[in-house]
Amino acid sequence: MPEWKYAETYRRNLPHWQPYGVPIFLTWRLADSLPAEVVAALVEEHNLLKKDPRWSDSNQDWALIRQKQIFAKVDRLLHHAADSPHWLAQPEVAQLVCDVLHEFDTVLYKLYAYVIMPNHVHVLLEPGFDEALQTPVPFRLITQKLKGITARQANLLLERTGQPFWSPESYILRPLDSRPAGI
Repeated sequence: MPEWKYAETYRRNLPHWQPYGVPIFLTWRLADSLPAEVVAALVEEHNLLKKDPRWSDSNQDWALIRQKQIFAKVDRLLHHAADSPHWLAQPEVAQLVCDVLHEFDTVLYKLYAYVIMPNHVHVLLEPGFDEALQTPVPFRLITQKLKGITARQANLLLERTGQPFWSPESYILRPLDSRPAGI
């Protein structure tokens, strides 16, 4: 397998840069786990940071530190979100998320660790390599599979129809030599 430094960039509401050949720390949350005004304020805070000249400085320590501070704020808000859905606290729902994470281990990624919280999930994984395409497995495919399958199964288990289970965005923290991104 060739060594990869960077690669895929794509954008939803926030940009995502996928470094290849290195583990990524991925977090995603339940839909409605944070109020829309809180998410808007966090996105605005992120956008203001990007306007600071230090954001694009070749020394990325400043941007990485600020990005980690925003991540820590999001994590604190999720831990204290008493009015948000906590479906992952139900053992059956948490187990199905666990099962799907393990189902794709060695297929789409190498799974190192994960934590399933009442309203969000943290995962440390390394995207796999698609031998047929000679490219690493895209991050968007990994999240599409994980979130899509678990959302369908959880909504069936919870007898919910026509409602989103996961927030559409995910948050990624990268190693020190990669660009930070996402909320």
